[in-house]
Amino acid sequence: MNPYSPKLIPLKQWHCDLCDQIIDRCENGRLIWKDYGDGGMCCFKIVHASESQCFGNVLRSRSLSRLVGRRGLAFLLAMARMKPMESLAENDAGDEFFSVIMRLHIPYYEEARSLFWFLSSGEDSFQIRSYDPCRLKAFIERYGNASFSRRDGRWVEIYTSQGREVERLPDAP
Repeated sequence: MNPYSPKLIPLKQWHCDLCDQIIDRCENGRLIWKDYGDGGMCCFKIVHASESQCFGNVLRSRSLSRLVGRRGLAFLLAMARMKPMESLAENDAGDEFFSVIMRLHIPYYEEARSLFWFLSSGEDSFQIRSYDPCRLKAFIERYGNASFSRRDGRWVEIYTSQGREVERLPDAP
């Protein structure tokens, strides 16, 4: 099988959570979220800057250019620290928030996360064992072009070998 090359430039391009198109530069994207003022935050999304106004009742937003790099990470961690963790745990907001941190700060996470779906059993989400950028890149290269199908309650990879369809269980990264 030919290896697949990542399509996104790590830490410089992202998928918009509203339209799923590529945000090609951090200056063209924003993080939007609802902040209830009483310590509650939710609905964290990375969107095109032009779409951030379309989200309606967004109370807060920040340019991605201010959230990348060391200063951006420091801001996000301070933001998490300012809000009680209980408020982040409500409505999966904590998962959303920490996913945003990984999307903005771990190379290859943004593209690899779109491939995690097939590692899910449907009942419990697969928890990747490592967010090491080398493993994430290898994961993208391995599964980026693969086709998957549900067989006997499990996901199998389908590929063509010598003119015939072959299936195999996907390897966990």
